Amino acid sequence: MSLKEFCFFAYRYELMAVFIRNDVKWLFGKSKRIFGKIKNEILQINMRIKFNICSYVNILIIVFFFLSMLSCDRNANNDKINKDLENEFLTKIKQDKANYFEYQHDGLVPQKSYFVKKKLKYLTFRHGPEIGFVEGRIVFDLNTDAIEKYTLRQALPNFTNENDNNVNDTIFVFYPKKNLTETYFDDKLINSTNRQTKYNEHLEFINELKCGTQIKYKQK
Repeated sequence: MSLKEFCFFAYRYELMAVFIRNDVKWLFGKSKRIFGKIKNEILQINMRIKFNICSYVNILIIVFFFLSMLSCDRNANNDKINKDLENEFLTKIKQDKANYFEYQHDGLVPQKSYFVKKKLKYLTFRHGPEIGFVEGRIVFDLNTDAIEKYTLRQALPNFTNENDNNVNDTIFVFYPKKNLTETYFDDKLINSTNRQTKYNEHLEFINELKCGTQIKYKQK
């Protein structure tokens, strides 16, 4: 091979090497741009996912808040504690083998009367106004005829606020001999002090029921 041919081939291969380097650089640059776009797309997707998660979390928080508000607005009741107190009352009636006496002193206030040794021992009444109700369970002391225990449940609206349609359900358990009153709200004991004013609210009516029922019982 002559020197001229050798120089020609050398120049040709060098030129090819330049083209190859340029192609590699172009491919590398394009790959870099592609990977950059992919990276940006991934970042945008992550941002959208995070935004959506935050949105869903905010929605859940709002829903939970409104549900909590609805829960607070519901009428708190004493159904569970009332059931326990009622079962205790009925158990004592059964243990004492008390005799039920069919009599209604006031037609608007249904009552149930139970006698032990010809004396009124257990008495219940229920008054149903237009909204809510009032019911009582009384246990009398056979030796003194005094009230031994008086359970009063009042489920009445807030009469001081005409726009408040909720019913306030409260249970008062009076122990006159102990000067003690247990107050229950939403099935929880909230107070254990004497509530003499509340105790006196229906005392006259209870004595009227008691006297009328005992007179009628002796006449049977």
